[in-house]
Amino acid sequence: MKVIQESHSQMTLRLRPWFLWVFGAIFTSAGLSIALLGSQVHTFACRRDVTAPATCQLSTKGLFWSNQRVLPINDIKGTTITAFPAVMRYSNSN
Repeated sequence: MKVIQESHSQMTLRLRPWFLWVFGAIFTSAGLSIALLGSQVHTFACRRDVTAPATCQLSTKGLFWSNQRVLPINDIKGTTITAFPAVMRYSNSN
């Protein structure tokens, strides 16, 4: 504690809890690093050309890595899309 003001009728002290600041900084940086390192983007795109066979590409990208898989469209039997309404916000203005 540090004495800020002192008189015969009043004393003002200031407490700077540095350990709370250090704990907050560690907690915040750990949370941000988990969020950045754990985030992924998934993309599924299909392409049909007259000159080449139809293929689909499944891509997964993270902060430091990426993975791509090419599939012939004939090998795909069906797809399921799971959407999280709070995360996906798509608007079509047409």
